[in-house]
Amino acid sequence: MSDANAGADDLVGARVVGELARRAPTIRTITVEDVSAALREGAEDFRAMPAFGMAIGLLFAIGGMAMLALAYQYDMVVLVFPMLAGFALIGPFAAMGLYEASRRRDAGQAVGLGDLFNIRRATTNVNILFLGFILLFAVFVWLRVALLIYALFFGLSPTPLDHLLSEVFTTVNGFTFMLVGNAVGAGFAFVVFSITVVSFPYMLEKDVDPVTAVALSVSAVAKNLMPLLGWGLFVAIALAASWLPFFLGLIVVLPVLGHATWRLYKRMIVHPD
Repeated sequence: MSDANAGADDLVGARVVGELARRAPTIRTITVEDVSAALREGAEDFRAMPAFGMAIGLLFAIGGMAMLALAYQYDMVVLVFPMLAGFALIGPFAAMGLYEASRRRDAGQAVGLGDLFNIRRATTNVNILFLGFILLFAVFVWLRVALLIYALFFGLSPTPLDHLLSEVFTTVNGFTFMLVGNAVGAGFAFVVFSITVVSFPYMLEKDVDPVTAVALSVSAVAKNLMPLLGWGLFVAIALAASWLPFFLGLIVVLPVLGHATWRLYKRMIVHPD
């Protein structure tokens, strides 16, 4: 009887595994053309519902201005660059409303300014909020690490911005500081990018748990490393450029990138019927 029961259990287990495999999404191999097409489609989404996207971009532009003002007020200019980098790290979570807007557009639903505070699917999901909390924790860790790196090179006392810039560009110590800081920051950015580029859109579309979503995201990055690295670099450059005019560039850049991320996800992840 025990052998028969064991055989039955193995059969049930095999069926369960087979069913899970059948339901698992397929990760497509994408190219640079897919990335370019996703960007064009993201721009089309923005043009189709500009008020919604610009409102979200404006909110984050105001947040960036406030963050910069606080840094100067409390004489923490050394944290300006790490704070901007941390601001970018939470981008995938900040773009949830934009993903939902693109999803609604695909479903033939109109999205306007009145929907700004009515995107409940993208903002009340427990799994999405949990992963968003993980992102906030990552930003906190990054800021602590950035302070540690600064202290190792310049000590604990704040350095005036003009003196710091002079040190960075004219001394070996400053150049090494910039090199180490950027290398560590790039490592943080790559880890966050790997676990979020697919996970947030996936949780929005299929309501899966964070572990499953993160695993799919990491697998997608591993399979499409070079195109996605190119996309991540483009996003970083576009965001940096949007910060220059007092963050006002975010009003357009953030919604276009958010919509484009959803479009890239749809091109890369194929769900079974």
